[in-house]
Amino acid sequence: MELRHLRYFVAVAEELSFGRAAAALNMSQPPLSKQIKDLEREIGATLFERTKRRVEITAAGQDFLLYAKDILRMADEARYRVQQVSTGEIGKLVIGFTGTTMYDLQEILRSFSQLHPNVEVILRRMSTATQLERLKERSISVGNLLLPIRESDLHFLPIRMEPFVIALPSSHPLAQHREPISISRFAEDNFIATPRSAGTSYYDAAMSVCVEGGFVPRISLEMDHSESIAAFVSIGMGVS
Repeated sequence: MELRHLRYFVAVAEELSFGRAAAALNMSQPPLSKQIKDLEREIGATLFERTKRRVEITAAGQDFLLYAKDILRMADEARYRVQQVSTGEIGKLVIGFTGTTMYDLQEILRSFSQLHPNVEVILRRMSTATQLERLKERSISVGNLLLPIRESDLHFLPIRMEPFVIALPSSHPLAQHREPISISRFAEDNFIATPRSAGTSYYDAAMSVCVEGGFVPRISLEMDHSESIAAFVSIGMGVS
């Protein structure tokens, strides 16, 4: 039994005329009559009583009509839903993000939700290194992470570019300085940094800024999140 058999049957049941049903289906009457006979033979029941003057649906046909309509409706819904999934209109989008990138997501997600209201968005906070692992495992759809990253099997789309800046406690002698300051002037300060395991490329890039200034930073504290780093900078535990 194929879906076309069910469509032919429903058309005849609604029209109670093979001629009108054939016209509605854009086909000739003899092939339609043959398809209905094939269907009746397959299910082992008479669906229509035929006379020269009229066509009547049998009790078995009435019962079968309910199932046929349900099956056709579900088939149409399944096709429509699969098309929506394939075009990204519905489904699930899992996004990884770091603490420093979550503010970029606010406007992006607001716009995305307006364009795709039926897509479920799931946010998961994790380090850049963990995001790279999850992307390779395909357990997240998108990573909102910090560059530079050297991964040839991932595609990167820049959202925002920003320079490195120095974070100082308000009590630091250079805190009120408004002009650009050479990084070399912080060679004697203690630094608070994210651990290299949280983001290898980012850590190496940040350290290279100091090395280019002529010193290797003295790291006194390591913390995973930028909010924690900012909090400890503010109480004078170091610069970052």
